[in-house]
This record gives sequence, structure tokens and C-alpha cells, in this order.
Amino acid sequence: MTVEQLADKHFYTKDVLSDDKKRAEREYLLESAARETQQDHDEIGLWIRLEDGRTAEVFSNFIAIANEFVELRGGCTVPVKAIEKVEI
Repeated sequence: MTVEQLADKHFYTKDVLSDDKKRAEREYLLESAARETQQDHDEIGLWIRLEDGRTAEVFSNFIAIANEFVELRGGCTVPVKAIEKVEI
């Protein structure tokens, strides 16, 4: 799915990760991804759970973290709790 397509979607409302260790790892990976896109503009893969329970795979070369949200290129914002996986 493209970032533009993702912008029209609704996201899962509960945290998709139930384990504190996995949540901490997600936070660390998101922070690393944000640094990576600022320095090298490499694409980062995100697996995001949608409201209907499906998972969307999205790639973005811009990621910024703002409180409990991640901003992707084009101004698309995703709640951190809907992110299942981050691949740098």
C-alpha cells in the first residue's frame, strides 16, 4: 500500500502489541527509523494494523515521531499503537 492510500484508512484502536518488551523494541526501532530517514532518506518498512483487522505494509523515506503518533511522508499520521513491525 502506498502512503497516499494509507492516509484514507482508519487504524486499530488498541495497542497491537501486548508485551512491554515488544512495545519498547517498537519505540527503539521507530526512533532509529526516524534518524535513518533524516540522515540517509532510506525507505523504512512499517506493518500497520487497520481498523478492519487487516495489516498494511507501507514504505516511507520520511518518518517523524510526535508524541503517540508517527508522521510519514506527505503528512500521513499513524498511531504508534497500530504499528506491528518496523523494518529498517
